[in-house]
Amino acid sequence: MAMLGDVLEVLSPKCEWSVVYDASGTSHLTWLSDLSLCPSDEAIKIETDKQTLNLPYKHLRQTRNELLQKCDVYGLRDYPAGDTRDKWEAYRQQLRDLPNNYIPYDSSGNVNEVVYPTPPN
Repeated sequence: MAMLGDVLEVLSPKCEWSVVYDASGTSHLTWLSDLSLCPSDEAIKIETDKQTLNLPYKHLRQTRNELLQKCDVYGLRDYPAGDTRDKWEAYRQQLRDLPNNYIPYDSSGNVNEVVYPTPPN
């Protein structure tokens, strides 16, 4: 599920809010700003659903970016040379293509596991 802070940052970055808990431990959103500037419960639900659906892509991109960063040295024009360089270029391109090729949900609505390419030896 999407984080409330992320949802509210998209909908109303200028609104101040707080989460308070009642005696039973149930959380409630409390607005500290002018209510006319704050999103409705419906808008919050819609944005939460949208961000929740995009979570698999968000996690994929975070991991993909970490993998790309770890092999940045292989993207330099002068290192490595020859066939090794071609293998690393292909690997890095496969990583960059992942978000376009990834199908996040199966027909039952379950999140599909991401299959990351294997780096060259």
